[in-house]
Amino acid sequence: MLTNAKTVVKGNSLIVTIDLTKDLGPSSTGKTLLIAKGKEEIGEAMFLSLNAYKYPPRKVKIRKR
Repeated sequence: MLTNAKTVVKGNSLIVTIDLTKDLGPSSTGKTLLIAKGKEEIGEAMFLSLNAYKYPPRKVKIRKR
């Protein structure tokens, strides 16, 4: 089962759609945010395994003079 992702088979193509505005929380290291994950059976003897990550927004450092 995929979390925050949907798949559609059109002809000989697999289309994966991920909502990039959502996140599932930090990764195990905390360096990135997990946005989609899971495993799904696509067809006979075909499987999809998915882990999608993004970097969190950068923190702006203000220098004192």
